[in-house]
Amino acid sequence: ILNENGIKSFIIKTYLPIINKIIQKYLQILEFDIEFEFDETFNERIKFFGREDVHYFALSEGQKLRLDLCLLFTFRDISALKNSTSTNLLVFDEIGGSSLDSEGFDAYLRIVFADAEKGSNILIISHDNYMQTNDVLDRSLEFIKDGTFTELIEEK
Repeated sequence: ILNENGIKSFIIKTYLPIINKIIQKYLQILEFDIEFEFDETFNERIKFFGREDVHYFALSEGQKLRLDLCLLFTFRDISALKNSTSTNLLVFDEIGGSSLDSEGFDAYLRIVFADAEKGSNILIISHDNYMQTNDVLDRSLEFIKDGTFTELIEEK
């Protein structure tokens, strides 16, 4: 039943078009102009600037992060859609201070804010002052490490 021609194959063939469609939706939102799809064995096919078979590791760190975020949001959507498994909590650690450029980060925030409007609680852990100085977030907490303890010093 679980071999390549059994129920596993049926499930993958059923959901694969949906997965690939949602991936393309998030690639557009994240303003990443590539074609990405999984085949029936979950091998990726990346088409970038007209070149076929670009490997994931040939992408820049910012491009990899956009693709990783796209896949994260895609499989979260699939999980909620098909398994009735949904979460109202997302925690991101240091996405803002990573290799995303400002356009990529703004696109990422659009997805996050859309989730927040649907009732998700989003925690973004960052050392980057961009979000605070540009009034991007509704609320921020600032912590400082004092010896072995972490203390809340300011709530904005």
